[in-house]
Amino acid sequence: MRKGKNIYKRKDGRWEGRYIKEKREGKIVYGYVYGKSYQEALQKKMAEEKYSKKKMIIAKNEFEQLCYDWLERKSDQVKLSSINKYESILHAHILPFFKSHNLEAITDHTIEEFRKALQEKNLSSKTRQDIFVVLRSILFFAAKEFSE
Repeated sequence: MRKGKNIYKRKDGRWEGRYIKEKREGKIVYGYVYGKSYQEALQKKMAEEKYSKKKMIIAKNEFEQLCYDWLERKSDQVKLSSINKYESILHAHILPFFKSHNLEAITDHTIEEFRKALQEKNLSSKTRQDIFVVLRSILFFAAKEFSE
């Protein structure tokens, strides 16, 4: 994965920042912000990214995208081995069950169905607990993102 701020100085002397504005039919549409200084362009870009991410999640109700945003946020806070474990839990258990659900459709009843589905898989109680820790963290992340 490429890392960086995507902020460049243009020939006309302004700073240009590029951010992901939306995703249409699997293709990324970029938006651009401009500033007189690097810091100004960075601040504008960060504000637009935050707004665009919220807008994309709310508009598409993509639980999967929310999971990846949560994982990206966590990657700065925890070790790589933890990120690998979270990613494994997401792909093996959480996304297969919740992928077809809208974010608003995830209720206590849905989570109870998920709990029953995990019990039918005969997973250990520790594994089920780890899965629910990840799920709870994702849902708290969503609540925090939408309350700002």
